[in-house]
Amino acid sequence: MSKQKREKKHPKYYALIAYQMLEKFTDDFMANFLGVTKRTYKDKVNGYSDFTPAEALAIAQLFKRSQDEIFLT
Repeated sequence: MSKQKREKKHPKYYALIAYQMLEKFTDDFMANFLGVTKRTYKDKVNGYSDFTPAEALAIAQLFKRSQDEIFLT
């Protein structure tokens, strides 16, 4: 069985990770906040899938930052 490499859709969101660490929000908290699994959340942060516009807005409001600041790549 060959291992297939997944293709990234965008670079990793390092600013989102930094804001999450500053607020001490766990990946579990963020996933629950968005109503997705932890794996789905990590895939979105790491670039393997995209946040929906509604998810991006909710995250920006949670951190009280603009979407441009959070989703800087």
